[in-house]
Amino acid sequence: MKLYADTSVLIAWFNPADEFAPAVTRWCRSRSAEFCWNPFLRAEVRHNLRKVTGRYGALAWQAYRACEAAGLLKLDRARPGDLLDAADQLSTQCAAKTTAGTWDCVHVAAAQHAGVSVFATCDSAQAELARLARIPQVRLLKSNARGPRDKENQGAPF
Repeated sequence: MKLYADTSVLIAWFNPADEFAPAVTRWCRSRSAEFCWNPFLRAEVRHNLRKVTGRYGALAWQAYRACEAAGLLKLDRARPGDLLDAADQLSTQCAAKTTAGTWDCVHVAAAQHAGVSVFATCDSAQAELARLARIPQVRLLKSNARGPRDKENQGAPF
C-alpha cells in the first residue's frame, strides 16, 4: 500500500512532544509505515525538525535520520517541476472549493503523482483537498490536546 504522510504527520511521528504525536504514533504502529517522499516534503520536514527544541530536539532528528537510513521514506522520482505543474492544475480545479493553500496543493498533487491509496494529515484543509482530489483514503489525525502547544517542544506551525 502506498501511503503519503504530509509534514504535520511526519513531524508528529518523529517528535514525541508534538500535540499530534499520540494519534500519529498509534496510527503508524497499526500499519507498516513506509511513506512516499519527494524533494519538497523532504525539505519541509528537515527544516521543521531543525526547529524542534527542548529535550526532544535531538531525538526527533535522530528518529528522522533512522527512518531515512532504513528506507522507510521512499523517494518518488518525479521531477520537481512536474509536481509544481500538477499542484497548479489542482489549484485551478479546487481553489474556489477549499481553504487549502499553495503547499497543500503541492502535497496532494505529489500524492496523486505517486499513486497513493492513503493520504494522512493533521491539517483539516489539506484533508478536504485530498478528498476533492479523490485520493482513495484520507486519514485526518486529530490531537487530544486541550490547550496551546508546548512552545518549548514544538516544531514550526504548519
